[in-house]
Amino acid sequence: MMKTITKYSKSAVSITFIYFFLLSFLFRLPFFFEAVISGDESTFILTGQSLLDGNLPYTELWDLKPPLLPAAFALFIALFGKSIVSIRIAGATCVALTSWFTYLIGSTIKSHRAGLISGTLSTVSLSALDYDFFSTMSEHVAIVPLMGAVLILLQKRITSNHLFWSGILLATAAMMRLNLAYVILAAGIFVALFLHKNKHSSISYIRTALARVGIYSLGVFLVIFLTLMPYVITGKTLVWWQSVVLAPLSYSDSRPAYQVFSRLISKISRIIFDWSIVPLHPPSDRTTIAILVCLGALLGILKIIVCWKNFSSCEKRNIIIITLFFASTSFSILNGGKTHLHYLIQVMPFLSLYAAPIYEPVFAISRLRKTIPIVAILVVLILSGSLKKYEQNLHQGIAGETLFTGPAYEVADYFRELDTTKKSIYMMNSHTHITYWLIDKKPLTRSSTHPSNISKEYLLKYSIGQGATVESALLEILEQKPDFIVTQPDDIWYLKNYTYARALLDDTLGKHYKLVKQIQKIQIYQRDASYSTK
Repeated sequence: MMKTITKYSKSAVSITFIYFFLLSFLFRLPFFFEAVISGDESTFILTGQSLLDGNLPYTELWDLKPPLLPAAFALFIALFGKSIVSIRIAGATCVALTSWFTYLIGSTIKSHRAGLISGTLSTVSLSALDYDFFSTMSEHVAIVPLMGAVLILLQKRITSNHLFWSGILLATAAMMRLNLAYVILAAGIFVALFLHKNKHSSISYIRTALARVGIYSLGVFLVIFLTLMPYVITGKTLVWWQSVVLAPLSYSDSRPAYQVFSRLISKISRIIFDWSIVPLHPPSDRTTIAILVCLGALLGILKIIVCWKNFSSCEKRNIIIITLFFASTSFSILNGGKTHLHYLIQVMPFLSLYAAPIYEPVFAISRLRKTIPIVAILVVLILSGSLKKYEQNLHQGIAGETLFTGPAYEVADYFRELDTTKKSIYMMNSHTHITYWLIDKKPLTRSSTHPSNISKEYLLKYSIGQGATVESALLEILEQKPDFIVTQPDDIWYLKNYTYARALLDDTLGKHYKLVKQIQKIQIYQRDASYSTK
């Protein structure tokens, strides 16, 4: 990787990375202490810890994500320690690395100034465009190798080493976010057909193309092979096949791509325009970021189209590469059938690259003095969400209150006081299932690693077996007669449409459990002594 950035001085490389590292921490630090920002992050932590404990992904705990994501979270825990803060530090580091790669890419295709702008926009959009972004999401981790591969393929002369390592990086990204497999395919076609010039015969061209694709594919398949081998060795190849290949294929719902696109655009539009309905209410940090990045990218793309003829062949090549990755990543999101806003994390660095040239003239030395007031206002607006959180943390500190907030911490403290070392616990809510990790417990079944997974019958056949239903998944847990059931009656949304399962839960709690503690809206039920586990 370092050979791809030798055109930059070592001091510039170091200084810019420190800048993005500090900027990422500035945005994200006040959110380090909240127990749960996204329930998905909690699930990733649990699967990462299970791997650290010596269990292959999908064997003890089960989640839909590819096997290198648990490996990444296991690495975070091993390097930074077992705490929520450690995971958030890892997330901030991933954002800093992605922004640094974005800066290097922007510097390669345009200028140092454009690189700094694109990297900065990447940092803020990966952090504050939505509240979930302050947690460490799978997308934050996967885009690090993705942007590393883009940087490699932007080099003027692509060697065999470049092709091999780009294959490795893209496969690594896909083994964290499987939708990025589309990007592997798109990049492979580009490598074969367009990334080399051959002035000789068509046969020679074909041979060269096949050789380059072979080297690129070798890197891709090496990563896939390494994730598969532990399962082959342990005789669990079918587990890998069902969990890594078949289950994701069943994940996408029937919503067509145009509906996904319209819903995501609607969500972005609400972020941009929702403040305007409140008189004299200023735009929030995420509104400002959405305007700067999304509308800036739209203007940047229009500028590319209008000025296409004026670009040099090298500039055109670089723009095509960026557009290829942006388009294939976008396609992979739209083809997934879901409309979660955090999926857009994967395209924010590309949008930042498109937007940067639009703002580059603002930072010209001759205009800088005139634009300082505007830039200062934008900085305050962008930082407003983080500044409010800093203020909240400060008030908590002055009042002598802990910064570690959230019901999961309180639930964990309650169980520690009871000494539940030999007790079994069933956490039913995604806002508290991180408690398993905080008190060194595990979910009672593979299918309940994320509490809502028991409601997804299209996944249960892989985590439990053919014929599994929501009711049978819940019954599998309740038949273990857990000592404690932790729930939030008004927030078990995933059982709302399953009348029998809900009735089974209510009947079990009513007959065999008693409410012993309520923490905020979280209710803790303890099994009656007469309800024997035997």
